[in-house]
Amino acid sequence: MRAPPPRLLYVGGFEFPTAQARGIQSLHTAHALARAGWGVRVLAQRPGWGQTRRSTVEALAGYGLAPHRRLQIVPLPLLRLDRLARLEIHARLAVANWSYGLLCLADLLRCRPSPDLVLARDPRLAWMFLRTRSLHRRPVIYEVHEIFSTRPRDNRSLDPAEIWGVADRTRRLERAVFAEADLLAPLTRCSADLLRQEHGVEARRIAAVPDGTMSPEGGLPRRGPGGREVVYAGQLYSWKGVDVLLRAVAKLPDVTLSVLGGLSTRDGADPDLARCRALAERLGIGGRVTFHGFVPHARVRGRLEGAAAGVVPLPDRLMSRYFTSPLKVFDYMAAGVPIVASDLPALREVLTDEENALLVTPDEPDGLARAIERLLGDPALADRLRRRAFADVAAYTWDRRAERIIEAVRRVVGGSLDSPTSRASEY
Repeated sequence: MRAPPPRLLYVGGFEFPTAQARGIQSLHTAHALARAGWGVRVLAQRPGWGQTRRSTVEALAGYGLAPHRRLQIVPLPLLRLDRLARLEIHARLAVANWSYGLLCLADLLRCRPSPDLVLARDPRLAWMFLRTRSLHRRPVIYEVHEIFSTRPRDNRSLDPAEIWGVADRTRRLERAVFAEADLLAPLTRCSADLLRQEHGVEARRIAAVPDGTMSPEGGLPRRGPGGREVVYAGQLYSWKGVDVLLRAVAKLPDVTLSVLGGLSTRDGADPDLARCRALAERLGIGGRVTFHGFVPHARVRGRLEGAAAGVVPLPDRLMSRYFTSPLKVFDYMAAGVPIVASDLPALREVLTDEENALLVTPDEPDGLARAIERLLGDPALADRLRRRAFADVAAYTWDRRAERIIEAVRRVVGGSLDSPTSRASEY
């Protein structure tokens, strides 16, 4: 008799609910795995207020999701940083992260029914589960969102977070995870190549699994009647390139820009949103740019449909060059929005210039402005690009992402998951 599907412990490391892409990606992935038959237990971080059954349902609805009998979300208490005020910020973060990791390990050891495998999206958490494998004896999957050992090579970056020297202990930790994890699941083929070529990981233990979007309902959405509204959806961190987009819009006098994004915080303060607003005012385009702030992910696609163009203005930095798999790309594709994006290796895995998008040199407002103007001035081109992108997005749904994960797990650790013991797959 064939064994039931396995149970997965998904160690997310994000607050639930959260406005950050990591939460959107993890929850949609977990939900898709549950729909595919797996039992999934997501360990998140508990915000500063209690969660009830009703609030969990409401929080899932914000992602466009409903509760699923095979999906369980467990917000764990996180050590508050304000209680560690005497420590430096990096020490405080380290203590908070390791305390969360210990709670995750304790959950794995006491959880009933017991998970069959662990997926972690942070190298420190993956390392902890690998170091304690003699206790839990479970395969460990590490979802690779970045390779920290490559950070110091990105000399062109102006972001201090990308050029700080990686401590020897961090290098050793990452090297151990790469060597010992049963499966490494980077988001891009570029990242997979770095794992093979620079870190000696065998190809059989790597599976590139890009991000995705919710499956489009119905046919290709209709375009707006000759509008000149450009949209950007996503966070406003400096490495996202929104400043380049604002400078490009300043060169297009009759174009309006809608920015859907920003962090949802209890005090309403988002320094990145404030920085972008200030730049728009300095450029003299404050009246043509609407900053909508945080928009629940379930509502984003409705805001995108009908826009004249969706822009992905990523600069040429390490993160965007090799590791990013932007949710906005797939959301634009599913919404039938013509795309203008930076010409970077990671994006070229999904977008092809003149076929399903226009690709431009990163960090150049003039080139970005010309591509936007070309797209807005050529309806036939815009329609051809968006139709191809809408067809291509079928390969990048959350269900397809779950299928890729299942295929990789079965290929690498399938034997250790198959057991003659009958069990229920849900939690």
